[in-house]
Amino acid sequence: MTENLIKSKNKLAAFWRLINPFKPVGGLSINDSSLKYVRIDENNRLIKASLRLPPGLIEGGRVKNRALTKQALETLKSYVVSPKGDRQANVIVSLQDNLVYSRIFTVPSLEEKALQEAALLNLQMISPIDLKQAYYSYQPVGIVANGGRQLELLGAFIPSSTADEWLSLLKEAGFSPIAIEFQSLSLTRAMDYLKIVDPKSTYVVLNVAVDGLNFAIIKNNNLYFDYFYPWKSVGPGGRQIAFADLEQVLFTEIERVLNFASSRFNTSIEKIFVFSEDLAAKISASIKSRFPQINTQEFSLTATAGLPADWSAVLGAAIRGAMPRSKDQFISLNAISVKEEYFQEQSLNLVDAWRSAFLVTLAFLAVLYSGSDLFLRRIKDNLIASQAISLPASENQEYSALRAQVDSFNSLVRLVADAKRQETVISPFLKKIKELAGTDATILRIATQPIDGSITLNASSPSLDLSKRFVDRLKATPQLQKVEQPLANLVVDPDGSVTFIVTFKVASENF
Repeated sequence: MTENLIKSKNKLAAFWRLINPFKPVGGLSINDSSLKYVRIDENNRLIKASLRLPPGLIEGGRVKNRALTKQALETLKSYVVSPKGDRQANVIVSLQDNLVYSRIFTVPSLEEKALQEAALLNLQMISPIDLKQAYYSYQPVGIVANGGRQLELLGAFIPSSTADEWLSLLKEAGFSPIAIEFQSLSLTRAMDYLKIVDPKSTYVVLNVAVDGLNFAIIKNNNLYFDYFYPWKSVGPGGRQIAFADLEQVLFTEIERVLNFASSRFNTSIEKIFVFSEDLAAKISASIKSRFPQINTQEFSLTATAGLPADWSAVLGAAIRGAMPRSKDQFISLNAISVKEEYFQEQSLNLVDAWRSAFLVTLAFLAVLYSGSDLFLRRIKDNLIASQAISLPASENQEYSALRAQVDSFNSLVRLVADAKRQETVISPFLKKIKELAGTDATILRIATQPIDGSITLNASSPSLDLSKRFVDRLKATPQLQKVEQPLANLVVDPDGSVTFIVTFKVASENF
């Protein structure tokens, strides 16, 4: 029986893929020196390609030579998409960290719509640039310890001109960007997916890249802090600097990051991961000698994913691409959200998939209509013929008597139905709520939330104590669960009376 159930599920999944074809989404990482692409296929294999860029095409994450950059993107696309296949390659784009400003902020734990409004208000307050000239987004990262149900959110901002330039260039080159994020965020997701980090510990990730040093703090398996230090800040030597000068910068900046983590997050760093294409071992040894109390480790993806360490960001973007879009709650620095972008893409796919099926369906309906019309015509002819048959007088009298009884019975049924409709019925649930309220509270409004099935109750009480007594009775009722009274919605009037909101779910309807 289990085998039959598995076969049925497989057939259903195959049918769903047929009518709603899923187009894969890969990860695309863009740096000054290279383009990298990774896609996770249906067999959990990695489809990957990369292209090294000559100097001058991209500087500091910004396009300097549009024509050659577009040509490079088209070349990379040809490595991963067949010319006979789809003309567009869906991607999660991961840009350099120096293009994005990110910051942690906190909001009260609210319902989804109120939480979104509170988050957007905070983003407006912390934005380093005019929001009219920026794309911005946020994602939840944790809960404040002893914070009175406060949520921690990571907000991110990018100049809209920078994002739009990349979006237009990618679309011209044959890519369809589903979302834009930054590389520290992608890297953190890869480390979480590969179980490299522990949610109970706090880490520092040091990425020694071609454009500078990037420091990231990872806590609760989420990115909490991102700090970029460009090579031009080291001195007039630019990228050509002595290792002793690099050591001095590293020690200074690591000390600053450690102090920031201790003061801002009230935590100590468990480990420092070092990303570097050539100097990981030497830099790790140097950091160990300066900070012996902290475990320092070279980062490697060889054992877990079979990739070099500098592919971690594009792997993280590919992991996001393999997720269903309905579960994608991550930051997206696009003009529209991930769900809106993907909805448009899937809508076009569905139109294309159903176009060929439409004519077949139309032909089937035409045949069905013709057959039904012929069948109903025959039934009509038979009924007309049967009505033409004359009955004897005795049978006519018996028929008339039975017809009178039927009419009388139908009249009684209609009277009962009318009486039933006019009856006012108060549900056991409302009776129970009214009973629990008593004289302590007045019910103003009851509403249900169609998404999660929760119930929101607006009420007023002559005093705060009476409102608490009513809420306590709700919590003690076994048929109700998750009874909560948001303090943010509690209003105390000058005369001592209060209006408040209580949310709960109905566990059982046996009131």
